[in-house]
Amino acid sequence: FSMTDMRIAVERIDFFKQHLDSKEIRNCEHSILMEDFETGITLKSRPDFYTESAIFDLKTTRSINPKEFLWSFYKYGYHIQAALAVDLLGTFYKKIFNDFYIVAVEKEAPYLCELFHIDSTLLDAGRRAYKLAMSIYEDCKASGVWPTYYDDNFFKNSHGAVVLGSSSAFVSEVI
Repeated sequence: FSMTDMRIAVERIDFFKQHLDSKEIRNCEHSILMEDFETGITLKSRPDFYTESAIFDLKTTRSINPKEFLWSFYKYGYHIQAALAVDLLGTFYKKIFNDFYIVAVEKEAPYLCELFHIDSTLLDAGRRAYKLAMSIYEDCKASGVWPTYYDDNFFKNSHGAVVLGSSSAFVSEVI
């Protein structure tokens, strides 16, 4: 965040707080740390604010156009973050949070703002994704083998750098 983004974000959060019953607002930006019962992995969530029934997270974005924002939504894994927040807060407070909202604010003037509701289908997809990530993490810890961005189609030279060039299988397919 730049200072301008921060000022705008605070203004937008204040705007949404005014539209909610102020008695409903719970902790703002408090971290929830919890050990997963099945794996023992420590999980963390830090929603911007939440009420008795809903969780809200503020995001700056290039565009609040739903089609464009959906691209950012998946690119940055917001569905994973949302599912983790819903699950951790639900466990911590021993209640069900069904509603997760993203308050999206454009980064450039006129700083348009939109409220996006994350439905149960996306929350379920996010839940599957973070559970898969936990499983991969456990496998990596146990085996000592950690995945990388390259595979057999790429190799490292004598200096330890990944070689990109026409001999790479991916480049050959594209050219």
